Amino acid sequence: MRILVFDTETTGLPTERNPSIMDTEKWPHIIQLSFIVYDTNEMNVVTCKDHIIKLDASVEISQESINIHGITRSQCMRKGIPIEDALNEFNDALRNADWAVGHNISFDKRMIMAESNRIKTRQYFTRGNGTGIKEYCTMKHAVDLCKIEAVGRNGETYYKYPKLEELHQHLFGNFPNGTHDSMGDVLICLRCYGWMVHNHDIAKSGSATLRNLYKRYCN
Repeated sequence: MRILVFDTETTGLPTERNPSIMDTEKWPHIIQLSFIVYDTNEMNVVTCKDHIIKLDASVEISQESINIHGITRSQCMRKGIPIEDALNEFNDALRNADWAVGHNISFDKRMIMAESNRIKTRQYFTRGNGTGIKEYCTMKHAVDLCKIEAVGRNGETYYKYPKLEELHQHLFGNFPNGTHDSMGDVLICLRCYGWMVHNHDIAKSGSATLRNLYKRYCN
């Protein structure tokens, strides 16, 4: 089985809560797109891509987002590739995957779909027969696993969605490095998914390629 684990970093946040993916002006732009295709049978990396996106000069990068992911306009101009090229590679991988995996996958999925609409290209979360690719959200599946209490506006206690680093700490006993770099987040998410679903720790018993990637980005 091939799973595609992906994450995005963006220029900011949507201008309103849950805007339509067709209202592209209400969505930020992707500034970094990273993904890994992992074969759970072979326990090996099939594809690994990490792209900074070259943004048009008219696109604003909020200071708040720079403070989170550290990607400046200068880096975009020097290292970036067109969003069309990044999405083409992503779509090629998505078409051949059995599952899509992410932490808060709904947001990153809608970011991809909004960007696809913005440049008028097809997205492949929806397949030709009208069905969608199977999805696994580590954030939603971890709510009753981590049981992190929070207090709602009504004063009642509930279990909140755990941050990716909180899930990693719960599963592996430490907070990882590399969060808010989309490649680091992909690797952390893959490690959490592997343990939650397959009882397999890719950072210790995965392929040499995967262990080296994890060491590079997350240790």
